[in-house]
Amino acid sequence: MPEHAYTCEVCGLAVHELFLGSEEVWEAAECPRCAGRAPRAKVNRFRHIGLVHEGVDEATATFLTAAERKSGKQIRTPKQLRQAEERAGVRPMEASEVRYARQAEVHDMEMITRAAREGGAGAALDYVDDTNITSATGWDQTQLRRWQEATDAVGNTLDLGGTTPSDAVGAA
Repeated sequence: MPEHAYTCEVCGLAVHELFLGSEEVWEAAECPRCAGRAPRAKVNRFRHIGLVHEGVDEATATFLTAAERKSGKQIRTPKQLRQAEERAGVRPMEASEVRYARQAEVHDMEMITRAAREGGAGAALDYVDDTNITSATGWDQTQLRRWQEATDAVGNTLDLGGTTPSDAVGAA
C-alpha cells in the first residue's frame, strides 16, 4: 500500500495520504492548513497486518446516514474518515489542545484522589458532582454553593421525620 507524501509550497506542511491500489493518486494535494498547493514529494510503500483503520464500524455508524449504511457504504480509509469529519464539521484537536486536555485530566484525577484521601469516597463523589455541575452550568463556586444551600433548604422543609416516602404515602 503506497503512502504519498505531499509538501505545501506555501507553508511547508507535510501531508501524508494512503491510497489503495484502485484509487487515483494525486499529483498535488490541497494543504489543509493554508489551502496552498502541495505537490507529491515522495512515495513510501509498506505492508500492514490487520486493519488499516481501527474503529471503522463506529465511524460508519457516526458519520453515515441510515440510508447510506443500508446501501452498503462504509468508511474504510483515513481519507474517507477525514472527508466525513469535514462534512460533519468535526476537526482534529491541535497539539496544544491535546496537551491542555491531558493536563486537565491529570489535575482532575489529583483532585479526586486528594478529596478521597482527606474526606473519603463521599468527598471524592462530591468533588466530581461539583465539577460536573460547574462545567455544565458555567457557574463559579459561589453560585454553586448558593444553589446547593437553596436545594438543601428545600430538602429540609420536605423532611419526612425519618420516614421514607412510601411510609408517608401509606400513613396518609
